[in-house]
Amino acid sequence: MEVNMRLAPIEGDEKMDTSFPYREAIGMFMYLAISTGPDLAYAVGQLSQFVAKPSAKHVGTLKLVLRYLAGTLDYGITYSRQWADTKEIVLEVFCDSDWATDPEQRKSTTGFVFTLAGGAIAWMSRPQTIIALSTAATEYVAACEASMEAVVKSNILQEILPHHTINRGTRHIELRWNYMRDQVQKGAIDLHTVKGEQNPADTFMKPLDKMRLKELLFLTGVGNCGLYLHIV
Repeated sequence: MEVNMRLAPIEGDEKMDTSFPYREAIGMFMYLAISTGPDLAYAVGQLSQFVAKPSAKHVGTLKLVLRYLAGTLDYGITYSRQWADTKEIVLEVFCDSDWATDPEQRKSTTGFVFTLAGGAIAWMSRPQTIIALSTAATEYVAACEASMEAVVKSNILQEILPHHTINRGTRHIELRWNYMRDQVQKGAIDLHTVKGEQNPADTFMKPLDKMRLKELLFLTGVGNCGLYLHIV
């Protein structure tokens, strides 16, 4: 996607573009974004909102993602043995938020990525369920959502049955704050400030230029895996 691009539904006399199998392409993109493509999460999340009625701009943006895929066929996630050889298994999560980015509902976006052994193992880019009134509130919501996911994934790593289901739609923002504070006090999670330029969660917040995207993907173990593909 182009830097600073914001997609919106069809308005006025703008016509639906039926010249391209948009829905089918989004289905393939979603499979990649969920399984092995954290770099696709933001773009796919944005484009998937318009499968019912895509415009020429939506189709054009989708084709940009296709070109990106064609140029990154040798990309994958690398897990480093030097991380695995440590005595402790450290599950890291990087999170960020972008305030009121939805041009229609003015909802903010939460993005986070979990890394283990130097590589991404889980990631998400999604709209927040509430309308935050400030950037601070948006960041608190994002941090709490990431904290809840961290506790669940930590339990799974410790071979505890995942009984802790998360219902994002029923929690008020004050409960989110209290939950996160409680988990910190229990020692279940540690919170640290990460400089913006070193936070890979930025990948899930907005369109980035090529160099910036490559730098952030490197922090999550995503990059050229040295694979050589021959396509017939």
